[in-house]
Amino acid sequence: MKKIIIATLALGAVTALMAETPISLDKKEIHQKMTKMTGKKHKMSELVPLPHLRRLMVSNKEILKLNKEQNEKMKTQIFEKIRTKIHGNIKTAEKLEEKITKAVFKEQKSKEDLKADIEALIDLKRDITYGHIDALNALAKILTKEQYEKVLIIIEENKRNMRDKNY
Repeated sequence: MKKIIIATLALGAVTALMAETPISLDKKEIHQKMTKMTGKKHKMSELVPLPHLRRLMVSNKEILKLNKEQNEKMKTQIFEKIRTKIHGNIKTAEKLEEKITKAVFKEQKSKEDLKADIEALIDLKRDITYGHIDALNALAKILTKEQYEKVLIIIEENKRNMRDKNY
């Protein structure tokens, strides 16, 4: 019994020493903390972490050697059509996540109080994921088999690098 009490007191002391100051709900601070933790540009966490194609394609254009027709198809079929939908939903989801976070921390709202907002957030994240899937499938049709295989290798390398950096 004495060991349990000592262990509990020690754990409490360590927890108290490691605890940060109370959570600040300053939007800029929350965004910086989330970016540091996740390594992502957007504040919103994704339902399924899929690659964001624009940055991937631009930073690897020399490796992929895209022709003019492929660039034009990507622009019209992915970046203008699908990306617009995804980004609008991301911005809306970010605002909804902030609203839910504030409601929980500042107003102590219950899950029942937040049910409609949570359902709306789920729908947005589902639509964002569908958009990413549509974009990846469109990309697979635009690229040659060899180019797409290179993209898959780049995606795997990026995931490995993110894991190595503890993101």
